[in-house]
Amino acid sequence: MTQQQDDKQAKAEEARLAAEETSDEEGFGEFEENEDEEPAAVAAGAPDRGRHRERGPSRRTVIREDRRRRSAARKTRKRTLYGLGGGLIAAMLIAGLFLPSAGLGSGGGNANTSDGSDSSTSQGDLASVGTSFPIQTGSVIEPGAAHVAYNSTPPTSGPRWEEAADWGVYDVAQADEAIVRNLEQGGVVVNHNLTNQAEIVDLTSYVEAQVGYPGCFVMQPYEAVAPGSVTLTSWGWSENYTGVDRLSMEAFVQDHRNNGPLFLGNTCGSDPVVEDAGS
Repeated sequence: MTQQQDDKQAKAEEARLAAEETSDEEGFGEFEENEDEEPAAVAAGAPDRGRHRERGPSRRTVIREDRRRRSAARKTRKRTLYGLGGGLIAAMLIAGLFLPSAGLGSGGGNANTSDGSDSSTSQGDLASVGTSFPIQTGSVIEPGAAHVAYNSTPPTSGPRWEEAADWGVYDVAQADEAIVRNLEQGGVVVNHNLTNQAEIVDLTSYVEAQVGYPGCFVMQPYEAVAPGSVTLTSWGWSENYTGVDRLSMEAFVQDHRNNGPLFLGNTCGSDPVVEDAGS
């Protein structure tokens, strides 16, 4: 029942009670007239019956007041329930706004991909920019040892060597097994298949301008990516770009840099100043 319907019902009840009260007052008026006649009867010699006591509230008046009290109590209970319900809804809405920003359910623990493999990072963050690949199971292997094929090109996880490639810019491609170790340590690998020298210079300039360079960055040519394109990889993630798209690449870098399973410091274990790795 709505509040408007409650008010209507209450008004109807008050009108009915007012009509009953009018009836009670008329009856009480007759009682007062009989009381005025009593002194005349006494003067005529009628036996003195004593003075009438003042009449108390009628039964209808008592019932009416009881009904009013109950009606008021019902209204109070409904207002209280409405207030509690509104407060609870408001609290839930506020909690829905603040809980995600507090990182509940997304950070601080190990997360799993759909294939059940561990995709947690050293920072406890879940990345979102780029194309996600299932984390491929695989242990550290010796150089030259056979291993299963990688599930992405360039690789984003899987079998790897103990020794990672040095951070920096390369003129030739490095071994996949070494690069995967760089990814595990939080590195972002810039794989390109560019032939335009101006684009290569532009890409090199972009990489070398990164904070903490050369730490956390490897740039290398990679023939398996599409000609004229750049593919950025990190642990479990990859994204392809046509040419040198600095703005789009920066979003990937900010989301994945130093966000691998192994944390070796803000520069991914690199020395503060290191020259280009070269070949």
